[in-house]
Amino acid sequence: MESSSSESSLNQQLEELQKQIEKKQRFEESVPAINSHLKLRYPSASPSLRKSFYSVVCRVATILKTRYTAPGFWLAGLRLFELSESLVSAPAEKDHLKNCISQAKKQRSLHYS
Repeated sequence: MESSSSESSLNQQLEELQKQIEKKQRFEESVPAINSHLKLRYPSASPSLRKSFYSVVCRVATILKTRYTAPGFWLAGLRLFELSESLVSAPAEKDHLKNCISQAKKQRSLHYS
């Protein structure tokens, strides 16, 4: 189990990354950082930290749907959604992430068809 100070630090990092994805020029570097944290920390994270991860991933989905349409953004999002979907266990979260994956694939195919 993670120590609470370590979780608190990671929570702050996630909050910072969530702010960075709001800025178009920082999005493509921030999403892989979220991916990296997910891979390393999600499996041993507390339920509240898992909620924070899920919240940030959902924010990425919202930003993609409402603001950023470039294929590179959608590819970064797709990778994040696929990793997240493989890690979460709550059925509602899994379903939502499957929808995000489907939407990201559809967006990419629109750009490459």
